[in-house]
Amino acid sequence: MDKVERREGLTSRVDNNFDNDLEEVRPQLVRFALGLTRDPTAAEDLAQRAILRGLNNRGAFEAGTNLRAWLFTIARNCHIDDIRRDQRRGRSVELETVEDAGAQIPNQFENVELIELRQKLTELSETDREVLLMIAVEGMPYEEAAEILGVAVGTIKSRLSRARRRLRKLMGR
Repeated sequence: MDKVERREGLTSRVDNNFDNDLEEVRPQLVRFALGLTRDPTAAEDLAQRAILRGLNNRGAFEAGTNLRAWLFTIARNCHIDDIRRDQRRGRSVELETVEDAGAQIPNQFENVELIELRQKLTELSETDREVLLMIAVEGMPYEEAAEILGVAVGTIKSRLSRARRRLRKLMGR
């Protein structure tokens, strides 16, 4: 008997298909992690750690609740842990990264506004970027974002409004 609950496009099964549900959420988790880290390799690592923690703590997950929100919270907490760890011991940089830092392959087909938007997103505060990623990019409902960030829905709406205003100002609009 496979009881299924639909919740904003996320399937949360109440049976033993936990592993399959994790795999369904993985692409969204990687996108969210990319927004937090701004580095594809680090984002992949962060998403993997969040999934691994989810698997190791599957007993803590309540069947029928929102798996995506649970995993996003784990990823966010892992990211915060990484930031704190890096602040304590400093960040190391691979020599290959430094050598290639200035070199970029030209791509004339990229949309200039999209490049500018990506750059301006990195100039936003972590709080502004998180809210924009959750609501505008992932299409997450306010309630789910509030649950992940541990704040009230009204706070999410206020943060989103301010983040959009700051982004428009950075974009010169």
